[in-house]
Amino acid sequence: MLYAPEHAQGGWHRLTQIALILALGLVLSRAMMMESIRDPFDIVPGPQAILRSPGATVSCVLNLLSFLPAILVSLRVAVDREFRLRWPLSLALLIGLSLWAMLSVAWSPDRFAAAVSAGKLLGGAAIAWTLIQTVRDWKSFRIVCGALAGVLAVLAVHSLIYRFADVPELRIEWEKNKQQIIADRGWEPGSFQASQFEKKVLAGELLGFCASPNSLAALTVLLLLLIIGDLAQRIADRRPFVWWLLSLALIGLAIWVIIGAQSKTAAATPILGVCLLGVCWKWRSWIAAHHRLAFAGGLSGVLLVGAAVVAHGLRHGTLFQRSLTFRWHYWVASFALWKDHLLTGVGWENFSQYYLQYRLPIAPEEIRDPHNLLARFATELGLVGVLLAVGWLLCMFREITGRMPLSPLPDPRARPAFLPPIKAIAPLIWIAAIATLLVIVCSIDLTQDPGYVGMEVMRRVLYGILILLAAAILGIADLERPALDTRPAPLVLLAAVIGLGMFLIHNCIDFAMFETGPWYVFIAISGAVGGMTFRPGATRDPRDPKFPFASLLVWSGLGLAFAILTVLPVLLAEDCARQGDQKLAASRFTAAGRDYAAAYDSSLWLKDHDYLLRQARAAAYAGTPAAEVLPILDRVIASNPRSITAYVQRAELRLQSHASPDGVVADFSRVLELNPTDIQLRLKAAAAMESLGRPRDAAAQYQQALHLNDQFPPDEPKRLSQSRVQGIQATLKTLE
Repeated sequence: MLYAPEHAQGGWHRLTQIALILALGLVLSRAMMMESIRDPFDIVPGPQAILRSPGATVSCVLNLLSFLPAILVSLRVAVDREFRLRWPLSLALLIGLSLWAMLSVAWSPDRFAAAVSAGKLLGGAAIAWTLIQTVRDWKSFRIVCGALAGVLAVLAVHSLIYRFADVPELRIEWEKNKQQIIADRGWEPGSFQASQFEKKVLAGELLGFCASPNSLAALTVLLLLLIIGDLAQRIADRRPFVWWLLSLALIGLAIWVIIGAQSKTAAATPILGVCLLGVCWKWRSWIAAHHRLAFAGGLSGVLLVGAAVVAHGLRHGTLFQRSLTFRWHYWVASFALWKDHLLTGVGWENFSQYYLQYRLPIAPEEIRDPHNLLARFATELGLVGVLLAVGWLLCMFREITGRMPLSPLPDPRARPAFLPPIKAIAPLIWIAAIATLLVIVCSIDLTQDPGYVGMEVMRRVLYGILILLAAAILGIADLERPALDTRPAPLVLLAAVIGLGMFLIHNCIDFAMFETGPWYVFIAISGAVGGMTFRPGATRDPRDPKFPFASLLVWSGLGLAFAILTVLPVLLAEDCARQGDQKLAASRFTAAGRDYAAAYDSSLWLKDHDYLLRQARAAAYAGTPAAEVLPILDRVIASNPRSITAYVQRAELRLQSHASPDGVVADFSRVLELNPTDIQLRLKAAAAMESLGRPRDAAAQYQQALHLNDQFPPDEPKRLSQSRVQGIQATLKTLE
């Protein structure tokens, strides 16, 4: 049998079993927390509690742990001569893409963000390699699918709790402390940031564990199609109706989440996915016999649709709908950016450092991602990166569609061997336990009030139980004879492949793939599908004694290099910065500034300029003279010459202290070079030119601000009010 499980002698198979369990535990934990490279809000002086969310340290440590399952698999290869390694071309391209992203740290303005984010790609490559090696039979494939079904259950329940329990409390808190909340975040009352935040709070926007509702919707659709495939498999297996109930319940909850996320794309892709599932299953024999032609036809269809979209955008300057038109504006600017950094790009996770320089005047948003996976790879990793990315995705789909086991259907009368209930689901218990433990340790600030900590721990334990229940019900073949199902599940496999395709469609207009949770779920599914569809002929000779040790050396070496070059400096720097945050909150500004300076020095070659910005802010709170703050901002600009914040702060300090008028002009000139379409920066520059006695320069900036304002749509929130426009026009008359 082609996909039969391997039976190793001597118990070495335990190594790959542990690797599979650990890899899935890591994937599930990443899907149940929202990680960030830097804290989204600044720390302010005051008695408020500092809630720590998973940041750069957590991301780096978990990315490092992702190498452990790969090392365990390599250990088995080294000691078990019957265990054959698998090296599909797509996996080699993914590893190459990850290493190129790590290398881009060398030319990135924000080296810290590039290193932390590139580690996610490399950790994902290690997980994909692990699953391709360990998922070799239907039992292990069903374990992966069951665990990911648990993720869908957690996302749904988490969204229900948020919408009906958390949101009402947030609204009450907002109404009571609105002004204080705005002040704590450094916003002006009535500003764009404050009004947008208020809209999100009052609307109860569903995010799950993602930064965007669209990312939550894209992840939900991917998992939903997996569950639809499971339901179709149960129907094909002629399972009793009671076995359909969990799948139906999860499908209903997933639809509710998609509706709550209000993603138009997510409303269409499940329908398209179900239609594809039906067509591919009905014509599976023809597809199996003509898989090259089917792959070429599908690829041609995707290219034709993409070409039609581009042609429409070039002809009309817009797309079919307002949000799509916004994305067209992002892509036009991204293309201009790519042309100027064609070969190597601007560095991974550094799109936002350059985008504002190329932003179209009609596009008001300050995005951090071009909302298209190919545009992201092209702009940040250049021609080399986009070729590696396209090669990886094309090879992956060519490999998994080239030999899919779509028949025969399992015998509905077949029954697995009886096992004690606990032993039957032992792998699922371990997966849920590892995921729950990691989430508790990494996502809950255990230094907070015991009541808060206890409530959050209980919630995470509930999520762990949900994972176990969903995985067990989907994975167990028969309640009367408990054991994990070993029968073929071709419909689930086909649904997984279609789900991967639908996820990529989402990422043609969004950035879900580059969020940590969706990225690792995508990697897990693609790795499991790749393991089940791997061609057995493309393996090593089991008598070769060198290749197994090479695999062990590769993954150990990559893990050690990542630990030294990224994890170590991040750990040292974040520890100092955390101490600085605590002192800043306690109004010990001078001591906080010293800790931030130490954090910058501890970041070693990554040189995170954000720590110096925090040092400058602490100095401002302390009332430090401008002459002592200016050198700090000079260091920020030396570390990251594209830091608009640093240039603006330095210009304002120079203006307040009446130092270096030419320096003020130079700083604002640089700011407007880096962000030429920002109206508020134009107005700041104009006011500065007035203060310096340069009426012509001030008038030019006011006129440019009005010109940019006229290009915004009438309902754009960032458009200047009529009274503000009239005030500027009156000022212009005075200057003339």
